[in-house]
Amino acid sequence: MINLLYLFSEIEDDFIIEADGYQVDVNKVKKKTHFWKKFSVAVCCIALIGVLIVVYANYTKSNVIKAKNLAADRFDDFAAEFDQVLYSNQDEVVFVDYRGIFVYSLSLEKLTAYANFRIYNMIGTQGDNYTRVIVSEDGQYIKFYDDNNYYLFDTQKNIVKKIDGYENYPDFEEYEIEILHPDDPNSFDSGHPTYIGTDGKRVSFVLFIDDYNSITYNNLFLMKETDNEIRYYQLFK
Repeated sequence: MINLLYLFSEIEDDFIIEADGYQVDVNKVKKKTHFWKKFSVAVCCIALIGVLIVVYANYTKSNVIKAKNLAADRFDDFAAEFDQVLYSNQDEVVFVDYRGIFVYSLSLEKLTAYANFRIYNMIGTQGDNYTRVIVSEDGQYIKFYDDNNYYLFDTQKNIVKKIDGYENYPDFEEYEIEILHPDDPNSFDSGHPTYIGTDGKRVSFVLFIDDYNSITYNNLFLMKETDNEIRYYQLFK
């Protein structure tokens, strides 16, 4: 009698199976199956990466700061909504206008954060259903909202988060910057309000105009008091 256990023990891995007149190399089948498994995993990974890239790109577009594009906005179309300083210290100035909330770094001399009102369907800081703005004491968090939408802006991370009403969100102490009266002898003679930052230094805006028929945000400069002088910063360039 043939020892079946012996026969099976002698069969090598690359044996051939015959069925219905076809021959199949098991090892080749295994290799092909393994290849397609790897291929499927690779395709899934690539697809996932693609989705993440699209999501990230769409997210970052909301907060990308293109100062040159913003500089082209005309000033004479919205004279009633001049920029206002919300917060100021020795490192940065946070200000708002009808387009959104901006953070300007004094050391880097550029905008570092931007909450674009336009993409959140906000209409400005005046008029019906205007955008209200509340600043935290340290200037990092800013709530902005109208009658229908509520947002929280983290100025350090440059992130805007939509929230379901402020009554359900942790509150913070509201900060109100000091504004000097135009008749105050310490006010800048800039034609615009002078603010006092948390560092005790004055800050304001001034327009340097070459052509009164074409006033844009490119003409807007920030005036900031330092220990020794008044410095001027072109905000949108």
